[in-house]
Amino acid sequence: MRTAVLELLVDGGYEAVSFKEVALRAGVGQPTVYRRWGTKAELVEFAIFAVSEWAPPAPTGDLEADLARLADVVLEELLTPPVHAALPGLILAHYDAPDEHTRLRAWAEEPVLAAFSAIVEAAGLDGEVPGDDVRAAFQHFLAALTFTAMTRDRPTARRLARSAARITDRALRGLVS
Repeated sequence: MRTAVLELLVDGGYEAVSFKEVALRAGVGQPTVYRRWGTKAELVEFAIFAVSEWAPPAPTGDLEADLARLADVVLEELLTPPVHAALPGLILAHYDAPDEHTRLRAWAEEPVLAAFSAIVEAAGLDGEVPGDDVRAAFQHFLAALTFTAMTRDRPTARRLARSAARITDRALRGLVS
């Protein structure tokens, strides 16, 4: 079923995905799809995030360089055709659905936050920057990457991702008390 969802995303975007179409492409009955996933957003998230072989870059202690490498990895993931096709629809689907937000954060945000936090720690800033500020810096970093992936061509997105890393480096260093 995952392959069916990914194909539908690439062929027609988030709007093309339906339980009926997934069942047809996967050669299963609709009840099979409905039993496993309660919403279209949940089905799409399972397909695009479970497929990922995302592996964060190992931190070196150089905050800006490590953030730039993380930005590159995250941006490339966001620019894969299925993820890129799913993003606008997922954002709309989650707009007024708190339960959906929790699941999306678990699938997509928490692994990146863990990598971001490891980078901050390797740079020797853990304990120097309050945890809430690290999380806020991460939110800005991820938001910049997500918006850039949705609205820019690949070369421009890469350049802007590097800028996001540089700005995040400066922000974190500016928070050291």
